[in-house]
Amino acid sequence: MIPKKCALCGKTKYRHVPGVGNPKAKLMLIGEAPGPQEDKLGKPFVGPAGQFLNKQLAAVGIDRKDVWITNVVKHRCIGPPDDKIIGKSLPLLKKEIKSIKPNLIVLLGDTAVKAVVDKNYSVSKDHGKIIKSGKFSYFVVHHPSAARRFKRIRKIFLSDFNKLATLSRALG
Repeated sequence: MIPKKCALCGKTKYRHVPGVGNPKAKLMLIGEAPGPQEDKLGKPFVGPAGQFLNKQLAAVGIDRKDVWITNVVKHRCIGPPDDKIIGKSLPLLKKEIKSIKPNLIVLLGDTAVKAVVDKNYSVSKDHGKIIKSGKFSYFVVHHPSAARRFKRIRKIFLSDFNKLATLSRALG
């Protein structure tokens, strides 16, 4: 694939990485932005963080095929996406959320929480909580990449995922 210049950040990008999964999902997961493996394969959460996420979903009885998984930013950024890139990416994400109409949206990490709900929220203080905003309910957890790398965060992530399993069963 031939690299293109990104209209959002001005840097080189390779491909658009859309959300994937069940278009009638009751549960939607939103991360930050694609990494190198996601860029290469054109699918979200297929690299190491995605493999960790898949393992945790399966451990709590949630099949990845039953959920919708996406990112705030739909292409790989070098470094964390800045406010400009996030701002320009949000209309597409909001359209995606309205199309799927999930009963619960899981926000994976600080970028997702701050972009989707409000900059005053953070994973460190709001993880494991449901936040109601507008028509949707959001459940906040650490990003699987951080949980995979840091033992302290992994423990919190696993506890929050057990809560998510209970919430998910209540969705039907």
